[in-house]
Amino acid sequence: MDSLPREELLDALREQVAAEGRVIVDMLCDGESLDDTSIMNVPDAIDVDVHTASPWGLGLEILDEVKDSLLKVFRTIQEALDGSQLFDPLQLREAFEQLGWVGDIFEGFRDAYPEYDGGWPDAEPLTEELKVFEAMLTDGRYADANEWHERSWKNEALPPFLDEIKSLREWFEEQERREDGNDENLEEGDE
Repeated sequence: MDSLPREELLDALREQVAAEGRVIVDMLCDGESLDDTSIMNVPDAIDVDVHTASPWGLGLEILDEVKDSLLKVFRTIQEALDGSQLFDPLQLREAFEQLGWVGDIFEGFRDAYPEYDGGWPDAEPLTEELKVFEAMLTDGRYADANEWHERSWKNEALPPFLDEIKSLREWFEEQERREDGNDENLEEGDE
């Protein structure tokens, strides 16, 4: 395949990976991630490392990124609640951006994994709750914002969302085990 032009080589690589039931996660050259345009500029004598994953493994990797994004949201809310500085509406911008990204991820998952029959996590209720929080802080109602955090955010909005993410993660893990041939029959173990 090395004798093919770069575009044809990339197409052939994608076809081979797809035929194996995998997806390309990253292409690296000297530790730098490459996109389709930059890979065309890599000299022929330089190696490009291609990292693949099963669709289920990719889903798990993305869920890890979702977890990191949610941690940023939680940290931003906590910083706004600490009250050590006057509230700035721009302070919550990152939290809104992270929730928007998380919502986009789950919309993409709906299309990419139509066989999943569980409840899909919906970031919109969290975004709406964050707007309520922002309004309280903007109005200087810090006691109400703290109460919102303890009651509405922690006990009402967040738990169903996190439960749906947990169910989705378990589904991805189960699919990955099946693909790897490690799915154990529980009935056989009971005998």
